[in-house]
Amino acid sequence: MRSSISSSRRSLAPARLNTLSLVTLAALLTGCLLIVVDHGLRTRGALPSLQNTRELWALARDRVAADKATDSIVLMGASRMQTNIALDELRQRSGGRVHQLAVSGGAPFRMFEDIVENTEFRGTIVLSMVSPWLVPGLGRDALKERFVVYHADHWNWARALDTRLENAVAARFVFSHPHYGLRSVLSSLVLHGVPFRRPLYLTTAPDREQALMFEHADRAALLKRRVESTREDFAGKAMPGAAEWERIVAEFAALVGKFRARGGEVVLMRLPSSGALRDVEEGFAPRAEYWASLARALPGPSLHYEDAPALRGFALPDGSHIDAADKPAFTAAFADALEGFGVFDR
Repeated sequence: MRSSISSSRRSLAPARLNTLSLVTLAALLTGCLLIVVDHGLRTRGALPSLQNTRELWALARDRVAADKATDSIVLMGASRMQTNIALDELRQRSGGRVHQLAVSGGAPFRMFEDIVENTEFRGTIVLSMVSPWLVPGLGRDALKERFVVYHADHWNWARALDTRLENAVAARFVFSHPHYGLRSVLSSLVLHGVPFRRPLYLTTAPDREQALMFEHADRAALLKRRVESTREDFAGKAMPGAAEWERIVAEFAALVGKFRARGGEVVLMRLPSSGALRDVEEGFAPRAEYWASLARALPGPSLHYEDAPALRGFALPDGSHIDAADKPAFTAAFADALEGFGVFDR
């Protein structure tokens, strides 16, 4: 009996070895295939890109909360702040950490409030704003639930770990983005005979910096869509009268003052827009009537791009954003402005 059992065990050993070898071989072949696919996508101009999710924002929010340095900088605002600034160049100029908390498509008011009220951060917050973003009903609270409340009530270590693992893959492999995923590639091959018709024109890095490459996009269509969507956002709405605007500004100024009282600094900026989009924005909230009074009432420095020639000389293909090729020069002008306000001396 013992001999039979011993013989059975010996016969199972090669089977297990063969199974393990097959699994290992399959894994190696799959890995090689994915590398070949990734290389093929890159040769056609594709670049790795993360998805600009609330989870990615939450990771950056965690880094801000843990940052105790007074020379650190947080960028807040919407897509202009997220796409126009080259973070590595700004880090080199400032000598400190730079965190990207801007969120494309939304006002930063509630995010700013969250950092002031719920962290001990004491560095500099550079806040990209347009006047309507301070007004309830005009986008001020639009992203609160999706980002601030999500981070406070649902974000945890497990979600953070899962996001880091996903990001590690997405930052290295082109095919991990849905635009270059198997279904998209096969569909494009069937319909057009190529893996994709155009590379992504908007990419997102692990530090949340975004880059716009307008050569991969229909510029005219983007401009038309942006102007139309801005008109739709303002349709049927109006900026408040003088008394209500004064109350709104005073509320915001108190929040800025609270942050400055603990040693932080706030730099308010109006980043460039142009053409028809600029006309729509100016027509809805005239600078002389709203921005000027906001800048006067706030403690700390402020800058409107129209008062900064170095920030005005850049092409904005969609009326709102610069091309990735112009980011180093724009960031240099942006950094010059911050240096002029003494931000790099903190």
